[in-house]
Amino acid sequence: MCASALVLIALVVCLNLFCPGMKAYLEPHVDPLYREWGDLVLVALAGIYALLLAIPFVPGVELGWAVMMWFGVKGIAIIYAATVLALALNYGIGTLVPFRWVAWLLRWLQLHRAEQFVLSIIGGGGGIALLAGMSGIYSFAGYLATVAIAISPVPLIFLANHWLLTP
Repeated sequence: MCASALVLIALVVCLNLFCPGMKAYLEPHVDPLYREWGDLVLVALAGIYALLLAIPFVPGVELGWAVMMWFGVKGIAIIYAATVLALALNYGIGTLVPFRWVAWLLRWLQLHRAEQFVLSIIGGGGGIALLAGMSGIYSFAGYLATVAIAISPVPLIFLANHWLLTP
């Protein structure tokens, strides 16, 4: 328990040191758009983030971190919701698509290494959600509750950084 608390504290301190630099880098690009379009920019960024996160092997998490750092509490809330939505969407798609169809399509396209890879595991949060849906092992409600709890530490760390360490 003590080690977990130390890791959490270290993460919050590192985020506090990292956030001003990232914000300074993004400010010339995002700030003018936000002043002109308001919260529509935030919604658009969350939508792009959700689409990227839903695609297996595409690293969309970094965009989510940037949005949380830039927009503070509003950004943290919308990115959390977008993450749950993206992973729930992939779970739902996974319930409709059997493994053998994906493997067959890859075999038909002569992508044998990809076929073998799909038969063993799919990477990233989107891929894992897809596999969870394909497996049929988990109920949607149980999966959604698990995801909502499992992804909460990062937004909570950002909130802690915002509330405790931001002047």
